[in-house]
Amino acid sequence: MAAGVHGGVSMNLWVFNRDCEPLGIIPDAESVIFKRSLCGLGDLQIVMSAQRENAGLLQPGRIVRIDGRPEMAGILTGRSISTERGRSELKVTGAQLKRILKKRVIVPPTVDEDPTAYGYDRIATSPGEAVLRHYVTRHAISPSDENRIIPRLILEDAHYPMLGTDTPWQARWSVLTDELEDICEWCGIGYNVDLDAANRRFIFRTLAGRDLTGKDGGLTRVTFSAGFRNVTNIQYEEDYAACSNSIYALGAGEDENQVVRLLYADDEGSKLEDIQTGWDRSETTISVGSLSLPDEIDFEAYHYLKTNVRKVQALTATINRHGPFAYRRDWDLGDIVTVKLTLPALGETVTMHAPITAITEVYERDGQNPRLDVTFGSAWPTLSRTIDRRIRRI
Repeated sequence: MAAGVHGGVSMNLWVFNRDCEPLGIIPDAESVIFKRSLCGLGDLQIVMSAQRENAGLLQPGRIVRIDGRPEMAGILTGRSISTERGRSELKVTGAQLKRILKKRVIVPPTVDEDPTAYGYDRIATSPGEAVLRHYVTRHAISPSDENRIIPRLILEDAHYPMLGTDTPWQARWSVLTDELEDICEWCGIGYNVDLDAANRRFIFRTLAGRDLTGKDGGLTRVTFSAGFRNVTNIQYEEDYAACSNSIYALGAGEDENQVVRLLYADDEGSKLEDIQTGWDRSETTISVGSLSLPDEIDFEAYHYLKTNVRKVQALTATINRHGPFAYRRDWDLGDIVTVKLTLPALGETVTMHAPITAITEVYERDGQNPRLDVTFGSAWPTLSRTIDRRIRRI
């Protein structure tokens, strides 16, 4: 079939059913926007004429893939049609393929399955990759209830050594993808579900970027700045409003018998030994339920600080693809890069050594494609997400 061309770049949309069987190809949509997220769920949008050949293939529940790229697969979740002056436009929305894991929750083991679990699905201190694999296996690949199996989902071979910071973990009744996002942010890794169409499988993969800031002499240092002329449309934000550095962690017991731990952290949520005082002291509390052991309480407290009440620093920009560093060769999702931003109005220069946490590829019929919109640094937690994280820890 003929390839679609956007600004000189060929792009085809392949459509599959849930059994990974190909249904057809759409060669030239008016607009395709696909966002890959390192820890969360990226989204997608397709806009095209409803009269186009194969437009009817784009139905909720089906899978699309950009060209032959297994990481660029998404699942469709909705569509709408609008008509104006005799022309019908189809808009289809969806998310990265890993959204299929959002269909599952963390069901704690019963007393018969694990009498020591105390109502939680727990894993002892392990690399972040092992923690991810534990929860995906128990709740989507090999759950005790076979009705919960997600067909065709498998784990990729584990890395050696496994990726991510070592950590214990416990969870109960939370949405699986919410828990995976928390694990990834805590352990400095990411994940995806790739489409292996040839073998009709969905492959769960753990991701860890490269440090391209110059610390590893064997890798090319990647810098995005006005000096390199490789970034435009820059938006930089920092926010300390939610930042707390002194946390009272409330554990087991009631009233004067309740276990209380007072802990200190820096603006990134990392442990501090120094007592915070006066103007610089910012307090918060967290309930950790029935926990009473100091190590368990401290873990929950620092986890909450790191994911909810830390400094937020993020930068989004459009990448000039004619710059010195090539996308997917020199840099990609998850890589840690250097970003330099001059703020003349404030007389400041901001330098960030930050991971690439999201990449949006935008294909438009009359554009220079794909346009790349990139997010560097920490994500902005929404109010509902912050509340949800706090409630499910109680």
